[in-house]
Amino acid sequence: MLPVSSSDPISLLFSLTFPCFLERSSSEWSSCWQTPNYGARTGLLQGNSGNNLLLTIGLNPSRADHQRADPTWTRIRRVAEQKGYEGVLLLNIYPQRATHMQDIDLQARSEYHQLNLHFWQRVASIVPQADVWCAWGATLSHRTYFRPFLLDLLHTFSHKAYRYWSWGSLLSSHHPRHPLSRGKFAFTYADDFVSFDLKAYIQEQM
Repeated sequence: MLPVSSSDPISLLFSLTFPCFLERSSSEWSSCWQTPNYGARTGLLQGNSGNNLLLTIGLNPSRADHQRADPTWTRIRRVAEQKGYEGVLLLNIYPQRATHMQDIDLQARSEYHQLNLHFWQRVASIVPQADVWCAWGATLSHRTYFRPFLLDLLHTFSHKAYRYWSWGSLLSSHHPRHPLSRGKFAFTYADDFVSFDLKAYIQEQM
């Protein structure tokens, strides 16, 4: 277990949250958390410690784990370092590990969402203030359950003084860019955070 420091919210998250799930030995929890397709630690939360925090919301975890980064996580970390954040934490709308959209469940698994929701609630309870990078991209529309799940998850942050950002301009669909966006709205480190009107986005998209 990592040492708990009241001045280090992410270390506190790791020490209080992960042992509750990752160290359980029952077959039910083991099959849920250790199957190759499920996000486990790096799918639900990927973090460095620090007080000046950047929370990033992605769609779902891809290849990253505790031993290797994937291109999305690499870009998120580089942006966080570039902007001077001490800590960065990645959460996902749906925590199923999949590199391609066709591999993501057509019908949502409620147990995945409930576990994910629990993590978001712990983040909200421990992290008093943070910048939130909305980075889920246009694929939010590719599953019917993504939008209601996102609304459900964002509700856990509704009482927090978090500031929401997108990277560069919004896509033509008005979704925030994903770190691997290509084409006309290709991701570039030369862009910057732009204030993201979450309330207007919800009214339009949900």
